[in-house]
Amino acid sequence: MLFFGAIVVVMAGGQFKINGKIVSSPADIVHAIPNTALLVAASLALLILTIAVNLMANFVAPIYALTNLFPERLNFARAGLVSAVIGVVI
Repeated sequence: MLFFGAIVVVMAGGQFKINGKIVSSPADIVHAIPNTALLVAASLALLILTIAVNLMANFVAPIYALTNLFPERLNFARAGLVSAVIGVVI
């Protein structure tokens, strides 16, 4: 996650120097790419970044919480299944 954060900071800083305006979202950087192949690659990178951050923030933390609440009954895999079922129900 630190790697993706560093990429966003470098890209935003580079975009600020090129156009002289503040970038409000990474999608603005992707929109400014003229080459179609690079546009697809940047869009995929943005998609992977979004999934990775949301997975860490919204899935892994509850797994550790459930594992700590019921250490004798839940391991990481079982707590992951419980967390996924609760997420689907909600």
